[in-house]
Amino acid sequence: MFDHIAKYAAPSLLIILACGATTAVAKDAHYRWLNERGFTVYSDRPPPEGVDYEVVSSGSNLKRVVDGDTGAVPLEVEPSAGNEFQPKAKSAEEVTEQNSRLCNRARDNLEALSTGDIITLRDSNGEARQLTAKEVTVEQETARAQISVYCEE
Repeated sequence: MFDHIAKYAAPSLLIILACGATTAVAKDAHYRWLNERGFTVYSDRPPPEGVDYEVVSSGSNLKRVVDGDTGAVPLEVEPSAGNEFQPKAKSAEEVTEQNSRLCNRARDNLEALSTGDIITLRDSNGEARQLTAKEVTVEQETARAQISVYCEE
């Protein structure tokens, strides 16, 4: 019975995975421009010829500004020669929200590092190791520096 299920399940699983991979790639970047009414348009296809637009990376804060006379450029999200990206401007609200998250994280880190408990980390191979006293001190200094930058006091 399981052989019968496996015979049909494997191709179905491959199709599902392929569709998921295509969706993931399509979401990495998109084109953004203003239409003739002034509304922002997001698309996986470039705008009509002569319209200025941006290639925007969904996975980072990068964008590429493209002159309408340049024509269509590929949806490449990796900066390279001739494909220069620049950071998207963040609103004051986004900056405040990000600073609040970073402030809270730095305070939590400092509190955890100040308990005197043994701190265990996993390296890139998944092996557990304990922070040395010197490493704890360095991490505490880093947390304090982050608090001074991100927390409004």
